[in-house]
Amino acid sequence: MVSPIQPSDLEKIGQVSDFLQNSLKKIDQSYETISNIIKETSKEELGKIISQAQIEIEKTENEIKKLDQGEVPDDIIYEKVNPTITIELKNVLNTYFKEFKIVMDNLESDGSIVYEVPFNSATITMLDVKTKTITKQNLPYINHIAPSVTQINDNELLIAGGIAYGNFQARDTAILLNLSSLTPITLPTTLNFARGYHTAHKIENSVFIFGGSNSDSFNAQPVQPIERYDINTQTFTVVSQLINSRSCCGSCVYKRKIYLTGGWGNERSIEVYDPNQNTITMLAISLNYPGTSLSVPMKNCILIISGNHVSKFYPERDRITEYGVVEAHNMGYFSIGTPACYDGKIYMYRAWNNGLWYYDYLANKIEPLPL
Repeated sequence: MVSPIQPSDLEKIGQVSDFLQNSLKKIDQSYETISNIIKETSKEELGKIISQAQIEIEKTENEIKKLDQGEVPDDIIYEKVNPTITIELKNVLNTYFKEFKIVMDNLESDGSIVYEVPFNSATITMLDVKTKTITKQNLPYINHIAPSVTQINDNELLIAGGIAYGNFQARDTAILLNLSSLTPITLPTTLNFARGYHTAHKIENSVFIFGGSNSDSFNAQPVQPIERYDINTQTFTVVSQLINSRSCCGSCVYKRKIYLTGGWGNERSIEVYDPNQNTITMLAISLNYPGTSLSVPMKNCILIISGNHVSKFYPERDRITEYGVVEAHNMGYFSIGTPACYDGKIYMYRAWNNGLWYYDYLANKIEPLPL
């Protein structure tokens, strides 16, 4: 037997009806607002927003799991690459929805200038990624290729090692280049091990130099000792040794540690050097795709381009996820020199004198830099 409807039931039904009607009005207002935004937004901007939303899907799934476990604060912030865009989702139904923001984060790099000594050219190429200014300067005293180029202060570069023209043997020479006068400054010591196709990074008053090979030939031998250049004393000291040999590898500083990814020698492995503890560790996790690579840090991960595959490595989670595939290039030999990042793009000098290029993170594509 069905119970008759009581006055209190009618009151509740009326409250629900009013609630639904108000909700529909708010939804209609939201649709109107969104429609106006779309009309005022260019196709390019909409494309970026859509691309950003697609990027967020994977992380959103992880955050939902954290929400279930009570690990995420009320203000949820998703962080991604520049340009900075903030999208605020206003409360449509205050009872059920919380306002949150999607904030795009910076790609990071050691500096804002790409420095490179191109193949078969006694010159240095300098690209300021903020102003898109390219400077080329003859350096007759640099008769080698593939050295490491590290900016140690506002006015000086450390140019170390490289492969000599003619006999294609690695060099142990190192100079400081004064950026104002573009003249070399003689150092009291040289590298302990001649090397080319290596990588280097500055942390505080030190430059750490990793990997490389002793020649550019079929019988080239790897160089595994890690050297430290003391900026104050202008001396080189061997501080440790790589576990795996590698040249033309990706490398970056992430949370005060230096991560080395891929490269010739062991093209899928990842090593991390802790300068505070002077320890080198081989990680159990490996790159999904082998190859020489390029790496730059993001807010909570490292972006790695290995061959033509783009991945994101999360050191704290010990996890690698695929981000996309880019146009094949140079059989996987991606870039030489240290890249620089600005406005959501990674700028680099592509191998074998292929010039200056950039990788667009949002569009997931590689393009030559318009000159």
